[in-house]
Amino acid sequence: SGGEGMAAPLAHLLKAGGKLAEAVLGSRSAMVFLASKQFLGALAKEERLAPGGAIVCLAEVGGLEALYCCDSWEWLHDHEDLAHLLDEEALMPLLQIPAVKRELRHPRFRSPSLAQALAPFPMLFDDLLLAWLSPVRPPLALNRLHDGSLVAYDSGEGTASMSGTMTVSAVELAEWADCDRFLGHDDNLLDAQLNAANTVHICEFARVAPLQKPAVQAALRARLEAL
Repeated sequence: SGGEGMAAPLAHLLKAGGKLAEAVLGSRSAMVFLASKQFLGALAKEERLAPGGAIVCLAEVGGLEALYCCDSWEWLHDHEDLAHLLDEEALMPLLQIPAVKRELRHPRFRSPSLAQALAPFPMLFDDLLLAWLSPVRPPLALNRLHDGSLVAYDSGEGTASMSGTMTVSAVELAEWADCDRFLGHDDNLLDAQLNAANTVHICEFARVAPLQKPAVQAALRARLEAL
């Protein structure tokens, strides 16, 4: 489309820097277009947030605020894009935007490889861990027993609901178990995931988990005792 056809020339002007980039910042219509899905979605993934890419160049000439009114952050694709946001100082202000924080909670951004990059951002890290690694709980229905007491049941299966469903594979969970921030999370995320695991998942986890960590040993022992 015409809008998408403008994306490459505009990106080229930003990357050229100097007076050409300043001219982009001086154009109200160009600044509005910079925050659109037509522009952001048209940028090549390999250079979108990379050093020397259009958005980093925009930030370096003081124009990052143009993205603050972006109405969709779906153009951020995966954990590699999040890694760029965490590693590129010029892009870090984007992490303060509430809409960006909400978007990053999507599981497409989840990767144990981000643990080191997220370490300097403890509040963000804790928020993302909770969003990425909380078990999915089934809907509950309340049934009244003969003695008049109420008990919560899984409304889909009719069995007592204790833990929900694992949101990651056992192998990925083992990778997260190597992260001290994950192990120390206030919501006991490792315990929650193991409680949602079946016997096969637990065996897979035990084969590859960092069992030298006391917290991992304790969580696994508690789950095995509950079988």
